[in-house]
Amino acid sequence: MGRRVEGPLLLILDRKDDPVTPLLSQWTYQAMVHEILGLTHNRVVLKDAPGVKPELHEVVLSPTQDQFFRDHRHANYGDLAIAVKSLLEEFQAQRKLNEDIRSIEDMQRFLDRYPAFKVHKPGHNRSPGHNRSPGHR
Repeated sequence: MGRRVEGPLLLILDRKDDPVTPLLSQWTYQAMVHEILGLTHNRVVLKDAPGVKPELHEVVLSPTQDQFFRDHRHANYGDLAIAVKSLLEEFQAQRKLNEDIRSIEDMQRFLDRYPAFKVHKPGHNRSPGHNRSPGHR
């Protein structure tokens, strides 16, 4: 039996677009916002994101001002998705709406159709987890 011997192999990977690693470690709501959108001094700047309304160009995520963020900032992706869905269902029940929300796209369409959701109760001044920055009108 002939045994084939190969030399060492150097494998270089670009980790910038690594979809697997976040799934292998706990990724919290706060960490997701920081990684995907950028979070500096509790502020998220969205002015360059497509389709963002002017009043949401800069939002503040503060546990003292935002009940949803306070309650879920350390939640993992799965628990966060359940919390957002529950929040939408609570709003639907209060408004007696009958919407079938099964995906993130359905959630986005719901928010676009019902802007009142963004201000439906104290502690939830904007869409889930988002408040307008102080000083912006």
